[in-house]
Amino acid sequence: MEYGEAISSRAADKALEIARDKLGRGRRDLRQAAAEAVAEAYCCCVVEGEDAAEGQFSPIHAHLIDQLQRRLGECISVREEN
Repeated sequence: MEYGEAISSRAADKALEIARDKLGRGRRDLRQAAAEAVAEAYCCCVVEGEDAAEGQFSPIHAHLIDQLQRRLGECISVREEN
């Protein structure tokens, strides 16, 4: 599977749903919730293979976590404004 197939808006939306559920159950650390949700929502070819080769989060994996954390922050800001 190519990254273009594995990294999709569908996977991003699923990751957001998973992270929001984690936060809704009392989790407070946005970064940790985002990291866990990305690991659950995306294909292992995105979140495990390259990480193993690099011995740390690959740039793509880290970027997905950053994006999700940003989206979570935006969701929280909007909710607090209302």
